[in-house]
Amino acid sequence: MSFLRPQLAPKSNFRPQRDTLWTWLSTPKKRIDLNPYHLPGLFHTYNLGAYISGVCAILILEGGAAFWSISQGVWWVALVAALIIDFVLAYVSHLFQASICFNRNKLMVVSLAVSDPNEQARQRARLERDLGWRTFWQKVFYLLILVDAGFKCWCFHQAYPFIDAVGLLVVICYIIGGILHISCTGNVLYSVWFSLKWHRDHNLYLDSPTDVNVSFSSVRIERPLDSKFTFKSAVAGNHSIQQKDGSAVFTTMGVLTDDEIRNLLNAQEDSGSRWHLATFLLHHQLTFL
Repeated sequence: MSFLRPQLAPKSNFRPQRDTLWTWLSTPKKRIDLNPYHLPGLFHTYNLGAYISGVCAILILEGGAAFWSISQGVWWVALVAALIIDFVLAYVSHLFQASICFNRNKLMVVSLAVSDPNEQARQRARLERDLGWRTFWQKVFYLLILVDAGFKCWCFHQAYPFIDAVGLLVVICYIIGGILHISCTGNVLYSVWFSLKWHRDHNLYLDSPTDVNVSFSSVRIERPLDSKFTFKSAVAGNHSIQQKDGSAVFTTMGVLTDDEIRNLLNAQEDSGSRWHLATFLLHHQLTFL
C-alpha cells in the first residue's frame, strides 16, 4: 500500500512535476473542515484501501454473476465485452475529476487571486460554468455504467427467464457492481497512475545530475502573513509559521499537502485567523498547478 500512498520525505526538496500533481487531483479526497466552512481537498489521497476493496468486490460479484450467466447460455463474448466496457467507462468518467477538483478549490480563493470585484464575479462565473459542464458529462458516463449493468441483467434474463432467488442474486450483483464502478474504479485506476508518475519523478530526482534535477527541486521561500490576524507558530513537514520582527511569516519548501495544512490550522486558536490562513495556504497550493 505504501507504493500507492507516496509520501514527501522530511527535509527533502523534491517536487513532482506539474503533470504528476495534476494527476493527484484525480485521487479520492477528504475535505478540510473548518466549521462552518471547509476546503474541498487538493494534494491528498484519502482512504484508498476502501476503494481498492470496492474494486475487489466488483471482481468477485461480477465474476460470479458472469460465470453463472455463461453457464445458463449467455454468449460469453457479449458478457466479457460488457465487463470490459464497465472499466473503460469508469476510466473515462474520471477524466473530468482533476478539473472538477481544481475548479472547486479555485472557487475558494478567487478573491485572493483577483482584487477587482467585477473580475472576481467573472472568474467565479467561468469556474462555475466549467465545473457544471464537467460534472454533467461525468454523470452521463455514470449513467452509461448503469445502462451497461442493465444490459448484463437483460442478457441474463434472456437465458434465465425465471424470477427466483438465483435470478435476483445475479441481477443484484450486476447492479452493485455498477454502483461500485462509479464510486471506486476510477479512483483506484488514477491513484495507481499517479503513484507510477510520482515514483518516476522521484527516481529522476535521485538519479539526475544537479543541473537537471533542478526541475524536480524546490527552494525555501518566505511569505508574510496578513498583520490584521494573529497566528500561532507551527511546523508541518517542510513548512512552518514563525514569528519574525513581530510579524508572522509562512516559510515553505516543496509541495504543501492537505495533511500539512491541517497541522498548521490546528495550531491556530482564532477562527478568523484559521479561515484566512486556510485560504492563504490553498492559494499557495494552487501555484504548483
